Parts: sequence; C-alpha cells; structure tokens
Amino acid sequence: MKKTRWRYLLIKIIGDEYSSGEFATALTDTLRTYFGSVNSTKINPKIIRYESSIGEAILKCRNDSVSIVRSAITLLTHIGDKPAAAFVIKSSGTIRSLARDWKTKKI
Repeated sequence: MKKTRWRYLLIKIIGDEYSSGEFATALTDTLRTYFGSVNSTKINPKIIRYESSIGEAILKCRNDSVSIVRSAITLLTHIGDKPAAAFVIKSSGTIRSLARDWKTKKI
C-alpha cells in the first residue's frame, strides 16, 4: 500500500474574525457545492493551525487534491453569514518549513 502524501497550505482570510469551526464549515460547504460530496470526503482537508486575529490558517490536504482545495479556497465568499475572501499564500510538503516561515513572517 502506498503512503499518503500530504501538502500544507498557508491561507490568508480577509474579513471579520471567524472561529476555526466556522472556517472549516464554510470550506466543507464550498467543496460540496462545487466539487460534490464524494470528492469532499476523499479530499478530507484539516485545519492544523488557525489564528483568527491575523486571519491566517495552515490547512492539511492530500497531495493529489491540492488543486481542488486551492480552487475551493478561492471560491469561498462567505463564512457563516458574513462576507469573506480567502487565498493561498504558500504551499509546502512539510509543516515544519511552512510553520517556520509563518512564525518569522518570511512570507
């Protein structure tokens, strides 16, 4: 059996402050709406870190579904009932390098 390869995405969220649960629900709803529930369960994105005060998150997803997750993040227009926008700042194969860049703000 082949080992699952993961990618980590640093995401910037523009709008009000949202909880990680609200963001996760909005992302899942966007994935289901545009890519179907079957693809949504296969992709299985997970929020690793979330900082609502600066509007940034680190998201983990499967390597073969990065393009779908990037598209879903771009298509995100509302979190809860409030307008929002999100985009990917950086992606990485290891969480260590992404977290290091996030903390030192090299991005």
